[in-house]
Amino acid sequence: MFYYRIYGLIVRCNVDMSLLMPVEETEYYDMEISVLYNVLPSSSRIKISEHIDFYRVELCSFAEYKIFKEKALIECNASCETDFFSTLFNIPFSVYFMMKDEVLFHTNTVLRNGRLFMFCGEKGVGKSTLTGIINNEKDFELYSDDTIRIDGSGSCFRASDLIKLTDETLNSLIIGKRTGVKNSVGKEFCFIEAGEQECNFRFVFRLYRGTDFKIKKINNAAIKKSILIGNIVGVEYFCRSLLEKAISVSDKLSPEYYEMRVPNGLEKLEDCCSDICETLKMIAD
Repeated sequence: MFYYRIYGLIVRCNVDMSLLMPVEETEYYDMEISVLYNVLPSSSRIKISEHIDFYRVELCSFAEYKIFKEKALIECNASCETDFFSTLFNIPFSVYFMMKDEVLFHTNTVLRNGRLFMFCGEKGVGKSTLTGIINNEKDFELYSDDTIRIDGSGSCFRASDLIKLTDETLNSLIIGKRTGVKNSVGKEFCFIEAGEQECNFRFVFRLYRGTDFKIKKINNAAIKKSILIGNIVGVEYFCRSLLEKAISVSDKLSPEYYEMRVPNGLEKLEDCCSDICETLKMIAD
């Protein structure tokens, strides 16, 4: 058996996840992942279905998961190691956490003095670009580039010390060790060392594009709830029982929400980066 820290949990797994740094074998672990490698039928379907004892997650021809309701167990049938590793950290864990009244949040984050700043928004709005630029500013560091687990107390945990390499991360990070391994959609990974494993869920920024930088606090309860629920990983595939849980969980979390307008164009964004960072400091302090 192999042991890893994933989203702040000690996970026991029957296969070696070679991209992750293992932890010492222990009698006490939080959950278990059991994996089999088999050729799966050709499919383009992504579906979550509820059964008596488990939720089934079908992820095209890459992998199929069972997330058990009464056990701390995820079973996976994947076509290969690459497809298993590419799919595990998103929808399967989102379902697992939601069953426990926790959230897997789709966000890019930076850390400053133990305060976590989360940036969410539509694909292509500039989350990776913005966090990459902020990462170069004094006192700020990149914490995660994709997903964050938020537990019932509002504590946050990144998946691991891996980050997917993009044009933005290559330009903004000093890459210490590249894995040389790509996932099923061709993304390569590298290792980062960024801050603490656990932070607090305090500040969420919804990004949109405009002519210049502007920030505004959101007070409308319905808008705040829509931001949280809309950025739960895989929520568009949730079945009814999971959606009901998502609504219930969102009522228990109360971070501060802001709308942040960022300028079009990399050069303009870089020009206003110091203003953005000073604003973040004022909000947090």
